Amino acid sequence: MRTRHWAVLLVVGALAACAGPREFTAPEPPVAVPEGFVNDGSGAAEAVLAQGWWRRFGDPALDALVEEAVRGNLDLRQAATRVAEVRALLVQAGAADRPAVTAGASAQRARNPTPLGDPIASRYSLSLGFSYEVDLWGRVANATEAAVQDLYAAEQDQVRAYHSLVADVVRNYAEMRVAEDQAALSQGTVENDRQRLGVIENRYGKGLSPALDLYQARQTLAQAESRVFIFRQRAQQASHRLNILRGRYPAATGEERVAPAALGVPEAVPAGLPADLLARRPDLRAAERRVAAANARLGVAEANLYPRFALTGSGGRVSDAVQDLSVGGNTFWSLLGNLSYPLYNAGANRAAVSQAEARRQGAVLAFGSAYLEALGQVEDVLVSEREQRNRLEALERSVELAQRTLEVSQWRYLRGLDNLTPTLNARNALFLAQVEQLETRRTLLLNRVSLFLALGGDWGHEAALVEMTDAVIERDR
Repeated sequence: MRTRHWAVLLVVGALAACAGPREFTAPEPPVAVPEGFVNDGSGAAEAVLAQGWWRRFGDPALDALVEEAVRGNLDLRQAATRVAEVRALLVQAGAADRPAVTAGASAQRARNPTPLGDPIASRYSLSLGFSYEVDLWGRVANATEAAVQDLYAAEQDQVRAYHSLVADVVRNYAEMRVAEDQAALSQGTVENDRQRLGVIENRYGKGLSPALDLYQARQTLAQAESRVFIFRQRAQQASHRLNILRGRYPAATGEERVAPAALGVPEAVPAGLPADLLARRPDLRAAERRVAAANARLGVAEANLYPRFALTGSGGRVSDAVQDLSVGGNTFWSLLGNLSYPLYNAGANRAAVSQAEARRQGAVLAFGSAYLEALGQVEDVLVSEREQRNRLEALERSVELAQRTLEVSQWRYLRGLDNLTPTLNARNALFLAQVEQLETRRTLLLNRVSLFLALGGDWGHEAALVEMTDAVIERDR
């Protein structure tokens, strides 16, 4: 009889060993991906993206800001706690594939009146029990696989948060530096307008210039002074955002920063191949892992259509005296096999399968949408790079010509050959061309950040992200 029981257990165990996660096929791109980006004919970009790309700006202050933000940003720490949470969920899911063992102890003291007296009886017991669900259809294996894929996705979300953080730091630093350059340009224009006003006041005092010229020059100076405050405001607000990204009080003071040379725009990097985006971009890797998780959860729902088989057992000792539990007493044990089958539940399990399939299809569509968006981001950035470069070249010519126009108009005004209006018009044209030049340079800087963000890659802090997550887990222990 015992042999028959063990044979049944062996057969059940063999069936359970055959069960595994549902087969998964990685989703295909939603469109035919060309061999290269339409707006870029260069080669692979991995060599550049494997480094800290922001160092290509050649600004030590920016490098220090990025390092501090990676270690102090609260959103990045929050992403680390999410990874730690999903790790714990994986442990919970994996525990279902192992027997659960419990230990118990009890003590009872009771009075039982009888015709012969009123004795008090004591009874003590120690027990050890276990329970185990035999995973015949892969329900537990698929649940564990889903948790594994959730962890992969959470880790990629953390990398994506890191990429976004670095990009935000560089963007706001570029915004601050360009605003400072614009403020300096405006302040230089103010100084020139003051000098010009001094000349006009002198000519007015000698009767060489009318009052209209004097008032126009004063109004132009006041307008130039008002612009300085706008650009200073932008620079300070960008500085506030940088402090927040680093985990500091927004208006933190006490940092002495020597004004460096103009922030240069680094050369464009090769965009690489569209097919490589999946390997480089964390958002696409996370989307693919979510498809895998949804596929595994569909396996869980399908397994719930079939019977479940569970084993439970217990054993221990019972004695009237505590000291007899280890050396004497009565030994007891039990072993129970339980088979349950969902004969009728109003179609709930079938509906759960349909729901899981719909979620899997939705995850596939979400992956396709993310892939298309990623391709579009790269193509947009490449187009912007080309056209903004052309615009900057045209603006450089415009600034040069506006400078010459201003020089000629001033020469004609001082010799009485013309009134002040052409000089003021030329001066405004020069200032606007210089501002547009700085704005285009700002666009190129921000576009370069968008290019690196769109291409993805390993930016050099992935080890720090793992340390951050491990630190969260260690604090919870």
